Amino acid sequence: MGGIYWTANMVMAFLVSFVAIHLFYEHIGEKDAGLKRERAYEIAAEISGAWLVVMGVFLSLIKKKHIGTFFSTQTGNEWVQSQFLEGKTDISK
Repeated sequence: MGGIYWTANMVMAFLVSFVAIHLFYEHIGEKDAGLKRERAYEIAAEISGAWLVVMGVFLSLIKKKHIGTFFSTQTGNEWVQSQFLEGKTDISK
C-alpha cells in the first residue's frame, strides 16, 4: 500500500489512543484510575501534537522529491521494479 498506508496508520494510532482513553474511563471509572480523565486526554494531545511538529519539521528538512513517498500508494517492490524497467543506464537499473 505504500507510504500512504504508513501515514494513515500513524494518524489512526493517535486517534485510537483517544478512543482507548474514553473506553478505559467508561469501564474503570475515574476514581479508580489513578489519573484524571482530563490529564490523560492532555497527555495524548501533547504526544500527538509533538509527533505532528516533529513530522512537519522532518518533511520540511528532507529532499523535496522524497515527500511524495509518504503519501504514495506505490510499494517498495513496485518502486524497485519501476527503477529497473524505466532506468536509462545499467547503474540506475
